[in-house]
Amino acid sequence: MKRNIIQLAGKTSVISLPSAWVKKYNLKKSDELDIEERGNELLIKTENKNKIKEITVNIQSFNERTLRYTISALHKIGYDEIRLIGIKPAFKSVINDLVANLLLGFVISENTEKRIVLRNIASEDRNEFNSSLRRAFLVTLDLADTSLELIKNNQYEKLNELITLEKNNNQLTSFCLRLINKGINIENNHFIYVIIWNLEKVADEYKYIIQYVEKNKVKISRETIEFYKDTNQYLKDYYDLYYTFKPELMNELNEKRSKLLHKTKINNEEMHIMNNLISIISKLTGMSSSIVAINHEKITNNL
Repeated sequence: MKRNIIQLAGKTSVISLPSAWVKKYNLKKSDELDIEERGNELLIKTENKNKIKEITVNIQSFNERTLRYTISALHKIGYDEIRLIGIKPAFKSVINDLVANLLLGFVISENTEKRIVLRNIASEDRNEFNSSLRRAFLVTLDLADTSLELIKNNQYEKLNELITLEKNNNQLTSFCLRLINKGINIENNHFIYVIIWNLEKVADEYKYIIQYVEKNKVKISRETIEFYKDTNQYLKDYYDLYYTFKPELMNELNEKRSKLLHKTKINNEEMHIMNNLISIISKLTGMSSSIVAINHEKITNNL
């Protein structure tokens, strides 16, 4: 779609809005629009807070995993009301679990034999995004440190309690991805999306370690404990890098990663744990380019 620029009074440049878009959002003379400058692009948005994004899905042919993937995806995409039809009795507990442990801000507004309606009741703005992302980092740091302490002290009976922290991470990261997809005004949102995605996967890796150690009552060696500790510090360093970016810290992290991977020694019993820790390091490293992109002006301003 292209528009010609109209010049008014010699100084004011004007373009027309697509009529279909104006009708869709019921825009009238004197209504305000939000305009965001993105390099050579202008993003024009209307604050239509009464507009509910809704969808109906027939889940009759789904199994449990497909149901979980679908509801999670629709939540992240930004739907405010998700109507599920073709309900199987076994699905109700799954849906209840998702609402309780993943769909932050959602409630079950209708629950019958034939359909279930999930509806968003939370406020969604930039402030909520910022606080939720920081909490997601802090929850993951807590998961990392507490799991190490319990494993180090062979407190297997307490490990399952930490799964709540991983679920909290899921809630917070899904909520942040949802806000980005809904178009909340977040600068560098594409790069932040990558960071959030990796942060959720990092928490998954800690969950896998917890489940493996709890099931097999693994007593890990001193060397693996040290590697676990170093991995947790690597996570803390990336948290610091995101919130207080410094090029020299990025240099240190690159060197630290190489040293960590070169000192890896794996025995058969601990191979599963070490593979998860190495995966955590890899996923954190995967945030690097996005963090640099967000902070590139701090680097170029030093020229």
